[in-house]
Amino acid sequence: MGGARSGPVPRPGRDIHLRVDVPASIAEAGGTVTLRYPRLRRTEDGRGSTRYDEIHDLRVPPGTRHGSTLRVPRMGDAGSGGGPYGDLVCDITVVAVAAGSAGAEQRARGVRRDRDAGPADRGGRADAGAGGSATGDAEIVVISVVEALLGGRVRVETPAGPVHITVPPCTDGGTRLRLRGRGVGGADHYVELRIKTPARLDAESRALIERFAELNPEEPG
Repeated sequence: MGGARSGPVPRPGRDIHLRVDVPASIAEAGGTVTLRYPRLRRTEDGRGSTRYDEIHDLRVPPGTRHGSTLRVPRMGDAGSGGGPYGDLVCDITVVAVAAGSAGAEQRARGVRRDRDAGPADRGGRADAGAGGSATGDAEIVVISVVEALLGGRVRVETPAGPVHITVPPCTDGGTRLRLRGRGVGGADHYVELRIKTPARLDAESRALIERFAELNPEEPG
């Protein structure tokens, strides 16, 4: 005797994990960050799935902290056999971006370049290479390649108010600075410098960089 043929077993879809940069102003006050990422969506007949370029406005609650995770139900991949969608899991990196940086990170308010500012940091003292804090507690500050090489000044909003930090010439990406007394409750506030490279180079810029490489034949490390 033959039994009825069973259909495909429903299986839940895969969760999609994204690292999302959130400007410090949005993390503090709340807002949205627009995400664009690929995911599998169920076809109209419900029998299969297709790759889709998703655009989603992620809601960031006020007081979102660096290193926290935001989960959006059913915004992951479609399940097979009629199974439910997975979730979108966003690992949050709070970034302080000065005006003039490329990309959507310019939406951060209250942060700007101040290259011609004097040496005073208006109330905060920055120590390079200071240890003693967890990596997840450091605020990310994005600087340009030019600032990394030539140095500059960046104005950053801290829990204790705005402060200017000095970027020394020839600064490496990943350099950590401690701002004494500028954190919550008078604690120290840590920042980590990230270097933003240009999205593209014109011929003249490429030629200048190639010439720079010839004059500075250094190996990484």
